[in-house]
Amino acid sequence: MSIHTLRRIRRCFRRSFCVLHSAIFNLQSAIVFLFLSLCLAAPAQAELIEGVTATASSYHDGAWVPGYTVDNSGMSDKDAPHTVNYSEDPHKPTHGTGFSVSSTLSDMWVSKGGDTTGWITFTFDTVQTIAEFAVWNHLYETARGIQTLNVQTSTDGSTFTDQISPVSGTTTWSFARADQGTGAGEGFTLSSKWTDVMVVRFDIESNWGDTQHTGLSEVRFYTPKPGIISLSSPVSATIIAGGTGKVGATVENTIDPATGGDMAYTLTGAIASGGVGEADPGSGVLAPGETEANTVFVTSSNVGLNTVTLTATSAGATNSPKSIDATLTVLAHSDAKFVAGTGGTQTLSSLDNALLVDFGSVARGAGSRTANLSLLNFESVSGYTVGLDLDAFDFSGNDAVLALDEAAALYGTPFKNMAAGAGHSLALHLTFDTTILGTYLATYTFKLSDQNLSGASAEGSETLILTVKGTVTPEPATLALLGLGGLGMLLARKRK
Repeated sequence: MSIHTLRRIRRCFRRSFCVLHSAIFNLQSAIVFLFLSLCLAAPAQAELIEGVTATASSYHDGAWVPGYTVDNSGMSDKDAPHTVNYSEDPHKPTHGTGFSVSSTLSDMWVSKGGDTTGWITFTFDTVQTIAEFAVWNHLYETARGIQTLNVQTSTDGSTFTDQISPVSGTTTWSFARADQGTGAGEGFTLSSKWTDVMVVRFDIESNWGDTQHTGLSEVRFYTPKPGIISLSSPVSATIIAGGTGKVGATVENTIDPATGGDMAYTLTGAIASGGVGEADPGSGVLAPGETEANTVFVTSSNVGLNTVTLTATSAGATNSPKSIDATLTVLAHSDAKFVAGTGGTQTLSSLDNALLVDFGSVARGAGSRTANLSLLNFESVSGYTVGLDLDAFDFSGNDAVLALDEAAALYGTPFKNMAAGAGHSLALHLTFDTTILGTYLATYTFKLSDQNLSGASAEGSETLILTVKGTVTPEPATLALLGLGGLGMLLARKRK
């Protein structure tokens, strides 16, 4: 065997080894890549905007028809839409691969010859908020792909505003050169969402080196995901029947701030039993992750515990409506009454709102007389009767003789929030001073109302009147002397 033959065998062996090694290495790489792809959790992504129409400054004959709405997204394969996959990295969405001249010219935008700094616009069916977008540069001849550009937005298609790149922090954007092998694209999550957008324009400055054409494979725009309503921390209220109270809850937009949008909501309330007259429902706008406490005004005459179902609704939330329960406690009005006690002759009116205490006639020197009574907030509904306020107190007549012992305290500091029921009544004490002859009358007026809660009766709307009277007569010894004196005078007249 010649030396040349041995060299040929060695070269063939080395080439075979290299080919085998390369195949094994590429297989391992593919397996590792697949493993990592399966292990990485799929990140959240915003919602694809559909119904986008793309128009370009120029186009290569037979390449792509400007103004054509493709795949509901802007630019794509109009015969067999490419698959956009966010499962690996939201900033590198994958695109279909296996491109060739015959299959890709109608799938991409390619400008006319010599147009390397043209423009392409994307027009939406309705005004949109843009949270992110994905770009697949020219995947057949990658040098044709866009390299630098300005990205501009418009609300009307005539006036455009340059947008800041989240990567460079300037108005100059850069698109990565396409990777034919993987079909990977490039995703841009905007640090500040674009609002009120009708048109997006790519104003191209340069491509990746091709001297004749500029091109793109696909562009997709995404709007923020709808919000998610969360309700917590219900706030209850207490009112008097017929009043209006504020119940509420904490409302939160729990959507991920990275992909979610603002959520306008309205908070309303409904009572399961009894009437409810709702006024001024709560409302607001919450950014992703933002919370706020809000209230709803409700009214009811259904005395007792009432369940108020608070409901937050939002056209911009995926789980609308969302509800939580709060409690509205409705109390009956207070009912002030006198309760007769001991001492003197005590006479109550039919409504128990007037009491006469008559000490009658008492001989001077017989000692003072006393009487006891009480003022009660009658519990009309057990456990659900509002407190009683004394708003004003007054007296007239001779209160020095017919004295209410608590008068000074009541006059100076009217009481508030007297609880209902016999165990909370106000004890009152009267004293009749019998040291001075005469007939006496005193009147004590109590002006009362409900505790100061929504639905309370006006101050002084309920009046209780305590009337006290008594007469002091001469003591018996004085009467006897007066009698003897009169008899003596009569005898003297007879002698004359």
